Amino acid sequence: MATQWLEQFVKYQGLSGDFWEFVDKEGINREELERQLQQYELDTFAKRSRFLWKLQAVVEKVIFEHPNEQNSDVADLVVKEWNEQFQPAIDKFVVRAMLDHLPIRHDMMRRAFHALCSGNFPSYEIYTQGNPQLFVQLFVRTAIQFVDRQRDIFSLAETVLPSLFKEVHVRKEVMRALRSLLMTRKDDSADYKMMHQYGQAFSPDELVFHKGMLSIIIPILKEKEDKEVIANFLRNVSGKAKHLLVEEASLVEIERLEAAKAGEQEELQPVETVEAEEIEERIASETEVAISSSLTDQETIQQLTREVDEFSARIKESLRALEQRLADASRLANAVGADNEEVIAQLREENERLYMEIEQIKQQQAEIEWKRFKQFVQAVGGNQHHYLLSELYEESQGATAVDSEITRGRLVNLFNAFSLFGLEPTAYGYEIGQELTITRQELRERFMMLHPIASSTNEVRVKITRYGWMIYGQVIVQPLVEEVAE
Repeated sequence: MATQWLEQFVKYQGLSGDFWEFVDKEGINREELERQLQQYELDTFAKRSRFLWKLQAVVEKVIFEHPNEQNSDVADLVVKEWNEQFQPAIDKFVVRAMLDHLPIRHDMMRRAFHALCSGNFPSYEIYTQGNPQLFVQLFVRTAIQFVDRQRDIFSLAETVLPSLFKEVHVRKEVMRALRSLLMTRKDDSADYKMMHQYGQAFSPDELVFHKGMLSIIIPILKEKEDKEVIANFLRNVSGKAKHLLVEEASLVEIERLEAAKAGEQEELQPVETVEAEEIEERIASETEVAISSSLTDQETIQQLTREVDEFSARIKESLRALEQRLADASRLANAVGADNEEVIAQLREENERLYMEIEQIKQQQAEIEWKRFKQFVQAVGGNQHHYLLSELYEESQGATAVDSEITRGRLVNLFNAFSLFGLEPTAYGYEIGQELTITRQELRERFMMLHPIASSTNEVRVKITRYGWMIYGQVIVQPLVEEVAE
């Protein structure tokens, strides 16, 4: 596995000066590195870009399919999926390096990403407060798949973006997206060759956001389909990705409207609407289930976090069906003459209300975390542990005489207090200084190292040098080990 340098390759998004500085600092043989680059088909800029594009797509797919997983778990899932399909093999450190480059590493942006994948632009606006950056990147990556000429991206953006964002600088936002995708030249102009290669690298089904993005941008483009660029784009979508939108009836209804304009009268199917009472009942039911039981001071932060995540997942799932039906109503409003504006407004209000409730529960979580921390400080700093913090602080400042036995007793009391609040050391049953032989996989999953692995074998001999820490049995800091030279 080439992970000694591959993590840095992803971190610096290619063979930058910083990457080569790392190579020289770590003493990596450049000739051997060049051989590995050729072996893994990373020996040209185009191939390296393709690797990074593919890795980003797999990360997004996993995040889309596992919306409630933390980044550490996402990394493990990406490693499994990538290594089953692609080369070179990667580890979770490579995935984390990629995540550090993506806005969806943050919880709120992840929700915004899911909203776009579902074709729900109002939710995206709420989660991002109207920031166009994520939308524009997904728009560029979607449009590239279906344009006749790569420069048409700018024309399409001039039509779509001002319809969704106020005072947006279209060219500036598109160029920012192209830079993040390695699609610009040294003079900072658009690299149409790389844009074309990106379009060739993926099928419409590979990118999880295509369906949702097309459902947002197609109705906007249909209003100006008399323009050649837009007409060609819509034709290409119909030819390459019509199946993605069949369920949402968007392209089907486009064709029906075109037929109607040509004099072929075709009866449109009525759109099922959703009563506001039904929305309120379903949302209220989900909310009641999620917050019915009050939290006590003794419940762990881990349990509270899980409840918040489960609540969010249930609420989002219950909204998807409603939003889908209302989205259909919105797209067909002009065709059937139905007045759905009131229903759509109700959905937006419910969506905003739900968002605020989720934020309130997260606020409650933060308050409980603060309360537990305050209780801890009061315990170790106050009478319960005989003003232990003050004693240790005075000793550290040289204000009291140093007595090793007294100091040891104070430290024992401190760690006893830690234990009462769920914080305990762990080395998975091993002792400091103990040597053990483990596989690379176990090493990556359970331990931390300060330096790359030098051994070329699958099994590595290491020594425990520092304890890790866990809260209520969950490891939050992994034990530190160092490799033992054979």
